[in-house]
Amino acid sequence: DLHSFPTRRSSDLDLISYKRSVDNSVSVVAGDEKYTGKIVIPSQVTYEGETYNVTSVSSTAFRDCSDLTCVYLPEGLKSMGSMMFSGCTSLTCLNIPNSVTYIETEFTYGSNLDKVVIGSGIQKLVQLAIGKKQTALAVLATTPPDFDVDQHIVDYIYVPNGCVTAYKDAWSGVTTDILEIVKGDVNLDGEANEEDVEALADYIVGKYPDCFFVNLADLNGDNKIDASDLVELIDIIK
Repeated sequence: DLHSFPTRRSSDLDLISYKRSVDNSVSVVAGDEKYTGKIVIPSQVTYEGETYNVTSVSSTAFRDCSDLTCVYLPEGLKSMGSMMFSGCTSLTCLNIPNSVTYIETEFTYGSNLDKVVIGSGIQKLVQLAIGKKQTALAVLATTPPDFDVDQHIVDYIYVPNGCVTAYKDAWSGVTTDILEIVKGDVNLDGEANEEDVEALADYIVGKYPDCFFVNLADLNGDNKIDASDLVELIDIIK
């Protein structure tokens, strides 16, 4: 069953296509037209009075969406499909929810993803990127996932505080350095500064910045991103 439900993007009302599964969850699938601009995928959608959890994204949903600039993925996703961002040449940053436990082969292949933040639930990475050098990768799991990424090239890997040694022991790819995540660095440029304040403020009011990592923005640990996090970030950079 293929249906299109209305859902919010950053500034207008557009359609994202979903396919219903046997367990009454739904998967994001390719639409009649290529996705463009900013896509904000909700954790739940309602259709004809029924509410469905969004638990997956088809590996072809975003294939060759060259004008897709930003994708906000919801908590509740479980896995990332193979080569799912192939051809997304305008997409440079991606935040992967904490609920994702497994990432399939070459999911960034053929894209221009430059910065990727992977949530705390990740257990296995399989050849995260082939043929594309990324500036930064952040992995939020306190226990390093099973890495199978010998061909992955990345300038920096950011990990939770106190986890650098464990990640150095687990990492098999080529890297410049493994560093601790800088608190308040919501755009993953290696420092907390005014640009992070601007990005966080934009997100709070619903502007959805192109390069903003939700997983790095809950600074006070209350499982919400709101003005209290902005206040804390301002205190950090003073």
